[in-house]
Amino acid sequence: MDKTIKIWDMHAMKLKNTLIGHTSDVYSVCVSPDGSLIISGSKDHSIKIWDMHTMNLKNTLEGHTSDVCTVCVSPDGSLIISGSKDKSIKIWNMHSRERELKKTLEGHSADVCSVCVSPDGSLIISGSLDKMIYIWAI
Repeated sequence: MDKTIKIWDMHAMKLKNTLIGHTSDVYSVCVSPDGSLIISGSKDHSIKIWDMHTMNLKNTLEGHTSDVCTVCVSPDGSLIISGSKDKSIKIWNMHSRERELKKTLEGHSADVCSVCVSPDGSLIISGSLDKMIYIWAI
């Protein structure tokens, strides 16, 4: 709720870095499969992409019209998937320079609280406050 992301050294049990850039609460954080990027979703309606090595902000993705509750990355690192209180799921292309929006999935009737991608990268699974779990083909 302090708008930051804390990076901890698990061996030393010490704070290593603090990422500052969101303008509201951070709800979700994940790491790319290769460990090079941190992706965060926030109440400020944005998704931020951070460089794990430099701890610098690389990109801000905007497209949701409400809080971004959940983010994940496809197993091959090519897509970011986000779920929002705007009831949508967005698929972002990680290989494009601007990390453009590839597709929006709509169908839930309430906040999307959870998204994940199947191990083979062919399906997105979403959970919502509408008490439904959807399975989407990518």
